[in-house]
Amino acid sequence: MITDLNGEAGVAEFVGRGESGIAELVACIPVFLILLFAGVQFALWSHAEHLAQAAAQEGSQAGSYLGAGPSDATAAAYSFIRQTGPGLLRGASVSEGSAGTAGSSVSVTVKGSVQSLVPFLHLRVSATSVSAVQGYVPSSGAPGSAPVSQGPLSGAAGVPAA
Repeated sequence: MITDLNGEAGVAEFVGRGESGIAELVACIPVFLILLFAGVQFALWSHAEHLAQAAAQEGSQAGSYLGAGPSDATAAAYSFIRQTGPGLLRGASVSEGSAGTAGSSVSVTVKGSVQSLVPFLHLRVSATSVSAVQGYVPSSGAPGSAPVSQGPLSGAAGVPAA
């Protein structure tokens, strides 16, 4: 038995302190678990956002090659999602904007929802990437090209004449 300085038994006080510690612990565990799940959910959302951005960039790069069609861009984006993050980006949809001749641009948008750990929380991500369509530009002196200046920079950079 534990006694205090006056010689009186302090068992009741010792038990009371233990019970309040357990009550505080029971109150803190749900808060800790909520913060833990929120942190993991944020990490999943952030990773899915980066995955969507990388897939959009992959698709726009594939669609920017000369002679590539819309199906090439969407296939590249879907392939990237399947290889890199299967199951993370749910219901992924890829849409391609304008594709065309050299000098124009290709835009690819990837949308989807994030895998959820927290019930009733549905987070969505969307990313768009735009790339210029690559094309052949004839060298100087070819028929239809601009004349090149014969000034001091003519040999180094091939500056077009004014």
